[in-house]
Amino acid sequence: MWKLIDQVEKLMQKFPYGCQSEKSSGQVFISVKLFDLWSSINWWLSEYDPKDKVAFWYVTGFYEDEWGSVSLEELESLDVPISIQNVGEFGSIPRIELDKFFKPTKFKNLPFN
Repeated sequence: MWKLIDQVEKLMQKFPYGCQSEKSSGQVFISVKLFDLWSSINWWLSEYDPKDKVAFWYVTGFYEDEWGSVSLEELESLDVPISIQNVGEFGSIPRIELDKFFKPTKFKNLPFN
């Protein structure tokens, strides 16, 4: 299984951190969508710094939608324990997933705009 960071780094090679800072928000190209399996939170990634493992994003699903930055190491560390009644916990699954069906697009074309 690929790690989340490995997947994002491959998809974000053409979008180094800060490369779209001069664009209006509607013209920013969103190349990756991440989602939380256990909530309505989505991260729409526009830029990535492979050295610090930090992405610039627009997030939806919190109290307010907003632009910001997130550590992919932090997101990758989130998991959900798996347990069976009367047997106990025996592992975990990643909580944050890459949306493999997302088609890269400009911010203005995302479904919530």
